[in-house]
Amino acid sequence: MEAKQRFNCTCPIDYTGKYCEGYKWKSCKELFSNSSGITSGYFDIYDNNGNGFPTFCEFNSQEGISWTLVESFALRNRLQFQKPFYFDYPVNENYLQWDAFRLSLNRMKQLKNISTHFRATCNFPVNGITYTDYIRAKLSDIDLISYVHSCFNWEYFSVRGHSCSNCNALFAETEDLHPHTDSYFGPQKCLFKGQSNGAIYNEDNFGSYAPYNPTHACSSSDSAITQWWIGS
Repeated sequence: MEAKQRFNCTCPIDYTGKYCEGYKWKSCKELFSNSSGITSGYFDIYDNNGNGFPTFCEFNSQEGISWTLVESFALRNRLQFQKPFYFDYPVNENYLQWDAFRLSLNRMKQLKNISTHFRATCNFPVNGITYTDYIRAKLSDIDLISYVHSCFNWEYFSVRGHSCSNCNALFAETEDLHPHTDSYFGPQKCLFKGQSNGAIYNEDNFGSYAPYNPTHACSSSDSAITQWWIGS
């Protein structure tokens, strides 16, 4: 009886599997666009070196945009996450934990270069997407991975339900500050009138949290969680 021939496939960098049948998707958008019937959930996507990493892909909240989770942290861990996105500061990037997770700078840049938007949300693992505390902007309007401290245009901006669309609000990211918005500073700095609706002086929203407001969903308790996403 003739022996069966054995073989091993050496796959190109963008493919995986016994027969190199699996493509290494580089974003949630690629995964969604090339998969039938796929729903939001945990997936491995791949960096430009062919290395996989876990993240959460969200497909349902906005038609035409798929979102890739790049960071998530609990308020109790805010000091650990007091770093701008242009610093290379991965946290549990190979094991997604909602209370402490962040991708490396290279992986964030890869996603940014093939994406159109970013957003920040609160308590997604518990409540999904809620728009009471939620911000979304175009990457062409705000460079998420650079030093910024100015008023910028937002597609949607809401803090404690005080919201506006295509409006101007303060966004800051410096060497010693995590990216965040400041909903207090209104007409004297930016067009968003944040002093109303329970704001406290100089409060930080969606990051930094020095000081923070307990009526903002992302900082409502030590276990409250902030998420940042890149999408296209």
